[in-house]
Amino acid sequence: MRNIHLKRGQIQLLIKIPIILATLFLVLFPFFYLVVTSFRPAGEFLANTNILPQSFTLDHYREVFTNQNGLTYLKNSFVVTGTVTIISIIVGTMAGYALVRSRYANTLILVIIFLLIFIRFYPRISIVVPWFLIMNKFNLLDTVWAVIILHLGLTVPFVAWLMYTFFKGVPIELEECAAIDGAGFIRRFVSIVLPLSMPGIASASIFTAFLSWNEFLLASAVTRESAKTLPVVIAGFVTDKGTLWGPLMATSTLVIVPMVVFALFLQKYLIRGMMLGAVKG
Repeated sequence: MRNIHLKRGQIQLLIKIPIILATLFLVLFPFFYLVVTSFRPAGEFLANTNILPQSFTLDHYREVFTNQNGLTYLKNSFVVTGTVTIISIIVGTMAGYALVRSRYANTLILVIIFLLIFIRFYPRISIVVPWFLIMNKFNLLDTVWAVIILHLGLTVPFVAWLMYTFFKGVPIELEECAAIDGAGFIRRFVSIVLPLSMPGIASASIFTAFLSWNEFLLASAVTRESAKTLPVVIAGFVTDKGTLWGPLMATSTLVIVPMVVFALFLQKYLIRGMMLGAVKG
């Protein structure tokens, strides 16, 4: 009987390993090819169809940072993503806590859920023209603040809902005990509630940063030149005269690497946050 169970386990393992390897290949190979191609000389793009280039060059990165003003656009992306993430976490965390402790929590939750569903399911292109006119009215076109405002509309409701699920797991008795000991609201919130909710804050930070960093449509609608973010710049390499493959691959690599590093830095909290969120949800 034991041998039968061992054989079944071995068969399952033999089935799972190829599936896992195939999944890893499908996920990682495009990224690998993107990075390798960003170092491929321009003359090899059509002449050499091998996965690895015959020689490596940094010319495409020099092109991006010198002739394409890439450093400015990289800075814009960091400013937009950093500002959106910080504001979303602050506002969304306070909103999530208010949802848990408010006497009107059920009504407020319904509003948040409606906003989340509305944001996810309506065609985003439908609000491009209204937002363009609004930003033009307030002279905010081609500024990073225009992009930040639009992104906040996407991220704050999501962060509020996500943090609500984490704050539900914080026992109110802990706050009541601290209040009896003389701790004020701010001290209770900072010393008790926030430390217990750090996995949720980390998860919300990663998802918010990813959304803002990669968002293209709204950013392209309200920027022209000086306030472009990297996703908008990538689209500009595809022109009616052809595609600038070298700068496109180099810029795409610049878009991916910071978020990969950010996710790896917070992966411990991200995994804990996703597990706790799934249990509490």
